[in-house]
Order: sequence, then structure tokens, then C-alpha cells
Amino acid sequence: MLFRSRDARGQSLQPLEVSVNLSSPSLGDTPIERAMRATAPGEFQLQAFELGMSNRWRLRLRVLINDFEETQLETEAAFPPCHGRRRADAIMRPY
Repeated sequence: MLFRSRDARGQSLQPLEVSVNLSSPSLGDTPIERAMRATAPGEFQLQAFELGMSNRWRLRLRVLINDFEETQLETEAAFPPCHGRRRADAIMRPY
């Protein structure tokens, strides 16, 4: 999963930290929290890991903008079973 942080003009923003929380309420699973790794200016990537089964998942990104400000983005997405790398697109909206 790749997260790109941009302002209204499309310029790259530099958050201090980005993490993702994945949960599947229908499965009753405990949420999975992972830190995303900075890969380029304004870009953070989640290391690949297997979710175990396909289902609808709730994704919540926590973006630490500076030492005093953070925002959260939330969406839902369906992921296919993990058989190699697959791409899942989801539009994030402010939480």
C-alpha cells in the first residue's frame, strides 16, 4: 500500500509519520496496526503482509503532520486472497 501526501496544489507534504490500522468488523478481528515507511518525499509505503482471507476491511490512516497536529483518513476496501502481489485501490476520506 502506498500513501502520497499532497496539498491542494499537488505539492508534496512532509508528514513526520504515517501508520495504518486495518480491521474487519464482520470477522470480529482485533485491529492490525502497522507503521508505514517513508520511501520518498511525501510518500509512505506499507511493507507487504498477508491478511489471511479476503473480506471487506476498514483502513484508518493516522498522519502525524507535526509535533502538535495529526489527521486521520478512513475508508473501506475489499482485498482478494493474497496470491502474490495484488493491487487494491481505495479512496481515502478525512475522518
